[in-house]
Amino acid sequence: MNLSALEAQNPWWVAGQVPAAMRDTVPRRLTPSVAAGLSPDLATVVLGPRRVGKTVLLHQVVRRLLEGGVAPRSIVYLSADDPLLGPTATLFEELLAFVEERLLGGSGEVVYVLVDEVHVIADWPLWVKRSIDRGRPLVWLVTSSAGSMLHRGSRESLAGRARDVRLLPFSLAEAAALVRSPAAPLLERCAGVWESQGVGALVGERAAALSRLNDEALGLGDELTRLSRWYLRSGGFPEALAAAGALSPREYFWQTLVERVLYVDVPAVARVRQAHVLRELCLRLLSQGPALINIERLASELGVTHVTVAEYLGIIERTMLDFILPRYATTLAGMQRGGKKSVPVDTGLVVALSGWDLGGAQGAAFEGRLAEVVVHAWLRRCAAAGDVMHWRAREGVEVDFVFVPQGGPVLPIEVKWGQSQRGRHRGLAEFQRRYGVAESLMVVREGFDVAAAQASLPLWMLA
Repeated sequence: MNLSALEAQNPWWVAGQVPAAMRDTVPRRLTPSVAAGLSPDLATVVLGPRRVGKTVLLHQVVRRLLEGGVAPRSIVYLSADDPLLGPTATLFEELLAFVEERLLGGSGEVVYVLVDEVHVIADWPLWVKRSIDRGRPLVWLVTSSAGSMLHRGSRESLAGRARDVRLLPFSLAEAAALVRSPAAPLLERCAGVWESQGVGALVGERAAALSRLNDEALGLGDELTRLSRWYLRSGGFPEALAAAGALSPREYFWQTLVERVLYVDVPAVARVRQAHVLRELCLRLLSQGPALINIERLASELGVTHVTVAEYLGIIERTMLDFILPRYATTLAGMQRGGKKSVPVDTGLVVALSGWDLGGAQGAAFEGRLAEVVVHAWLRRCAAAGDVMHWRAREGVEVDFVFVPQGGPVLPIEVKWGQSQRGRHRGLAEFQRRYGVAESLMVVREGFDVAAAQASLPLWMLA
């Protein structure tokens, strides 16, 4: 391993702090929990799509460790895809040797090892497992752009020795902080409510806290409306929000994100016999926005078997560009009979690849579908201990999302974006009647109501 290249990746060994470019970044809401959960007994695996900010997250963790009194040379960062480091075949073995000889030296002090893009190193889970099993004072934090496709393969060797952390694009609160919106502090407090109270019905302290924030928002109505509509169109990928480079949004998302995933990440960890079919399927899912999936129809249109479509849907989901939601049912057989729903990870990705005219006659309908993407991402961020599903009984009787927590009642959630946002929603009412659910939630463009069984809140509150 080229030690000069490694030293260049760890400037705090000399300067005592992370570089300014990494200090002056929007704090990710995930950073404190990632840092707090680090342990020699459990590797932390951060999974996320490309360009989502995993490298920035690692450097924010480094900063927190330094500010917490960890010695600079006890923090080792390695960007595994840097060719200057040397051959990846021996990279992990040489990294461990370096840590053992140069840093630990028999002192017993804890050393934090952060490996970015770890999936480029073959058999890395075995090396991490060996380190943990030996009881060495090493704390492992690794990231991968190959998403949980990589982690599925690592479960066998790291079973019980790793925790998953999903990093998604910027939330509305993080995007507001990036552009220094005057509404950013309010949205930060909204995000804090979901973190402290969890996702659930708008009752009790959760409802009281959000009601107070709704009162605070009275003077920010225009800014919240402007910010929400901008976020629906732009999404949360940091570089796309910063409008970096000369690429158009479609070129940026296709060339730097989708193509890299399909032609670099996927072949590295999965065998794909018909790459052109995978490409077409991925483009369809991302450009159509949230939609029900008809596997038989897709198989016919793509000229492949339904088994191939199901396999490729699984691959695409594991890249975290798109999520496949099962239909809610109280039995496994009922879930398997029901159709699945596709939801892309980010609204900016959908807008760029779909070509939707958000200013045209269908603009409001398109916004409603984009709002579904935002609600889904909010659930993934704030409701880690639970499953996200959808529900459909028949045409016109459906619910966008059903959150199934680990313990406690399920929560049906519907996005209601049309001009008429009052009154009960047919799908929610049917779901509540059929399954005996007391409360539900509607997400609307504007309005806040916690008095009814079908409570409603504005999209901006899902910060």
